Amino acid sequence: MDILVKCLLKGDDRHAVEEAASPLFSEELNNPVRKLKGLTPLLYAIQSQELAAIQGLCRVTALDETAADEEGVTPLQHAVETGSHEVVDALLKGRPKLRPDWNAMLASGLLEGEEILEGLLQRAPESALADPESGATLLYALIAEGGSESAVSALLRLRPALVDEADPVTGDTPLMAAIKEKQNNLARVLLEVGKADVCKAEPLHGNTVLHIAVATNASSILQDMITRANPEVSEVKNLEGLTASELNLRSKAALETKKQASAAQSSREREAKADYRREKAREHRQASVDATDVAVWLEKNGLAALKETLVRRFSDMDALLNACRGKHAVSNLKKQLTRVEAEELVKAAGVEIAARLKAEQEAQEAERDWTEAEMRKIRFIFLGMIILFFVFLYFWLDAGAPGAHKFGIERDANVDPRRQRPAYSSGASGGRSKASSSGARDGSGRRSSRRNRDL
Repeated sequence: MDILVKCLLKGDDRHAVEEAASPLFSEELNNPVRKLKGLTPLLYAIQSQELAAIQGLCRVTALDETAADEEGVTPLQHAVETGSHEVVDALLKGRPKLRPDWNAMLASGLLEGEEILEGLLQRAPESALADPESGATLLYALIAEGGSESAVSALLRLRPALVDEADPVTGDTPLMAAIKEKQNNLARVLLEVGKADVCKAEPLHGNTVLHIAVATNASSILQDMITRANPEVSEVKNLEGLTASELNLRSKAALETKKQASAAQSSREREAKADYRREKAREHRQASVDATDVAVWLEKNGLAALKETLVRRFSDMDALLNACRGKHAVSNLKKQLTRVEAEELVKAAGVEIAARLKAEQEAQEAERDWTEAEMRKIRFIFLGMIILFFVFLYFWLDAGAPGAHKFGIERDANVDPRRQRPAYSSGASGGRSKASSSGARDGSGRRSSRRNRDL
């Protein structure tokens, strides 16, 4: 296998590839190889478009040319998808017994060009021209999938019987499918090359291709081509008993009716939206009215009917109550209200005014009481602070009065602190002591002189 891998990677000729592949068993030759991008040798040669390698591998007996990859794609389908006629031809010539399947045929029909499809059609069995699952023909599938014009032309030349073969599921012919799918170019090929039967009707409604062209609003050019292909198609009636022209008139009338109904529906929707917006605006205005203090007060006093009138005029309760004061309040309010309504409003306003005055008086009294209580509290606090000061001073002196000398207070260690008297130690105190001692000496001198005179 390593020798074969080297030959494929180097692009050796057919003989070298054949010589390297011949000794290999089928399991080795038909399984994926990691060095070849996970592909089998044949798939690698096809994707690389190495014609010599394809030819050399096809000459090896152990090669299985139908071995599909992990996705179920066969080597022939891989060759078709390369778009190379030479690759497909090399594979078909190398394996003469190889027969195309449905997938390969469909893939070739979707390519531009007709060489590959023609080469496959020469070998394709009839079973390869129909979808094994749905039963749709290759021509119908190419129309539905949007195949190339050249491929459709080649298929019509080599298999002309497919042109009018209907799909077993829908009952449509290829021409009907082309018109429904708006494939006008393919419809032209079916009419000109395939000579499709335009009078053939589909089984569900009995419509011909002209009925379908009219119903799908196909181009006038295509309708003219259908009519020229067989003028009798204009007289064919469907299961409803309508010709294509009658169906066209009914379709136009139905379209006009539909347009009118759509316009009416649009108008109703616009009106509904406008009504919805108006209702929302009204609800918003009503909510704004109901949220005002005037509206709340009127609702509370059973005067809700007056909200719309009074809220627009009075912005707040103060304005309303001011208007309800005085002797002429009722007559003034009669411009907007009836007399009965004005009287009820003035009566309710009087109650409200009295309640507000009472509330104001109670608030003032409460504020006054609060002020007196606060003053009493302040006096008690101040008195307490004075008492605390003297208590502190007493205990401070009783404890020995640390730092008392700063204030001229001295303490005798042999005397009870509670009986201690202040002593003047210096300064003015010293002067005062000296004066006192001298005065004492003078007094004693005078007393001595008096005693001497008496003697």
